Amino acid sequence: MSRFKTVWKRFWPLLTFGLLLLALAVGLLVWHFRSTPERAVEGYLRASLEKDADGLLRYASDYQLTVLKGNTDMDLDDLREMLRRLYERPEAYRETGQIRFQSEVDEPIEPGQEKFDELLTEYGYKADPTEVEAFALVTAHCYIDGRLSQTSFVYAVRCDGKWYYGFTA
Repeated sequence: MSRFKTVWKRFWPLLTFGLLLLALAVGLLVWHFRSTPERAVEGYLRASLEKDADGLLRYASDYQLTVLKGNTDMDLDDLREMLRRLYERPEAYRETGQIRFQSEVDEPIEPGQEKFDELLTEYGYKADPTEVEAFALVTAHCYIDGRLSQTSFVYAVRCDGKWYYGFTA
């Protein structure tokens, strides 16, 4: 038993340091991949420019999915396949330059605020509004190869704690 105590005394600081490093790494990963209105809007716009069907659907709200589906009954897999086929066409424009975004976000618009009910009504035209927790107006400036290409004004929507590209303002 005394040998175990000797080994433990020698290695516990190293083990503690390793556990602290692991906790720090996990914390940084969670912080880096957290959902924000800017990331949702920028991710959707980037996927659109790069013709990335998976990325587009990852950031699309239910409202935007309804817009993408149009008047069809297709499920998510069918929509993904349709987008991939469209993006593979030779005439489909795909941005090949370096894309960079600079975004500003207004304070989230939450239940109880006057603007929230107005936005909820608009969201409800195309999707179930009962899951909406908040909206945020995002102004996204898209730069391609260092030049301003477009500015988009988009309402991001938070559902189940995650932000999505909602609809244009």
